[in-house]
Amino acid sequence: MFWDQRTNMGSEVFYQCNFGYKNVGEGNVSHCNADGQWDKSALLCEAILCGDPPILPHTGQVWNGSTNPGSTVLYYCKEGFYRAGGGNISYCTEYGYWTNVTLSCKEVDCGSPPALPHSVMFWDQRTNMGSEVFYQCNFGYKNVGEGNVSHCMADGAWDQITFLCEEIDCGEPLFIPNTKMIWNRTSLIGSVVYYQCVEGYYNTSGINYTECGENGLWTDIKLQCEEVNCGPPLTLPHANMQWTNRTGLGSVIEYICKQGFYQAGGNSLSTCTPSGQWGIVSIICKGTVKISQNKANYIPLHFWSTALLFHCTSVPSHFCSTAILFHCTSVPLQLYSTALLFHCTSVPLHFCSTALLFHCNSIPLHVCVGDVDLHLLLVPEEGDAVFCIEHIHTFCVMVNHDH
Repeated sequence: MFWDQRTNMGSEVFYQCNFGYKNVGEGNVSHCNADGQWDKSALLCEAILCGDPPILPHTGQVWNGSTNPGSTVLYYCKEGFYRAGGGNISYCTEYGYWTNVTLSCKEVDCGSPPALPHSVMFWDQRTNMGSEVFYQCNFGYKNVGEGNVSHCMADGAWDQITFLCEEIDCGEPLFIPNTKMIWNRTSLIGSVVYYQCVEGYYNTSGINYTECGENGLWTDIKLQCEEVNCGPPLTLPHANMQWTNRTGLGSVIEYICKQGFYQAGGNSLSTCTPSGQWGIVSIICKGTVKISQNKANYIPLHFWSTALLFHCTSVPSHFCSTAILFHCTSVPLQLYSTALLFHCTSVPLHFCSTALLFHCNSIPLHVCVGDVDLHLLLVPEEGDAVFCIEHIHTFCVMVNHDH
């Protein structure tokens, strides 16, 4: 109220609504009447309300809901937008309206996501907040970090991820006993290592290689190399074996003719080969000279150098030398060196190394060549007979001639 404290007739009092209120009636003055009463004023005070504050694009409000004068509203940019300028506070005035807000909010734009080494990106080309980009390592590489997704953040930047592509390396290949590896020392994806059994061993599985896979592991291989074993050696007639009882690769067996036999030819050594077979041995063992030594017949026997010396004294005797059986009567026999020379009472006999040359005069001889029996016929006194024999076998048949 506004008045001068006078209360006599005609005095006036002025009314004014309090702050936050306004007069919605008629008039605001009351007078002292003649009847000693103040007349009723038409003043009607009503609270001032600004109503709901205005809504701005891409903004949110911080407000307690009051619309009375003096109330305030704080504006902020919504997620995905940033403050580009302007004021962000509005006041409810005593006049019942909100003051203007000049806040400007613009959408966040992260731009193109960063390219990461040895990788490709998968995204929808959106760069506003919340957009995602997926990373994938190139072929031959693998992620050794954590995560592969980056997001566009409210600050306009793509968030940092620990995605890291590293070249796939399978490392050292598997060790397999008794093998050697054939490879170029690379262990990257697609690299191949071949295995080969070392000497003395052979492959029993068939698969002999492994490959570096995309998972960084060498493919499974079940290669097994077993030691070469030639097994029991061949037994040959009339021969003994000298060896260490080893049947592995490189083992050697020597065949030696048994007592009473001699090596007439062929190879006497057999070696265990990488194929698991003993090498071919071709030794030939034949019976040696046997002379019946009957003391009553007075037959002296002498051995000299590599030849045999025989002397027959009026006693029939028999011997086999290179498969020839002779019957001597009152004929001295002599053998020298590796050739044979016979002298039989006025009948010279000559043996020429690998061939035989005979000059005979009514001498019974036993000779066999291959499967053919040679009959030495009577030689006239005035003539000679010559026989040359290239190959001699051990089976002999007696042939007599008494002319």
